[in-house]
Amino acid sequence: MSLTLSRFSQEVDVASGNLDVKFFAVFKADDGRELKLPISPEASQTLIGFFADKAPPMEKEAETWEEREEQLNSLPGEEELQDATEFGSEEEQPEDDDVPDSEESVPSL
Repeated sequence: MSLTLSRFSQEVDVASGNLDVKFFAVFKADDGRELKLPISPEASQTLIGFFADKAPPMEKEAETWEEREEQLNSLPGEEELQDATEFGSEEEQPEDDDVPDSEESVPSL
């Protein structure tokens, strides 16, 4: 079961004479039932502000051939790849005499 926020509401209690305002978030369930939860005035303003300030989704611009060609040209060239060092290659390994040659040469406890 999922709940979807469907609307906000406010109720004013005129019977008490104090004109107390109560704020609610109204959720709708998959089966059509509604759940009305009381929330604070601050929470109500925050939620309303969040949804009111929501910018419409921007459409992704179509990639032009020129942009694609520029991306391909920015890839490293053959010369740059030849000068690159492979991570973890033997050249980069520190030469340490304390490193055992095999598993059998590791001292046991």
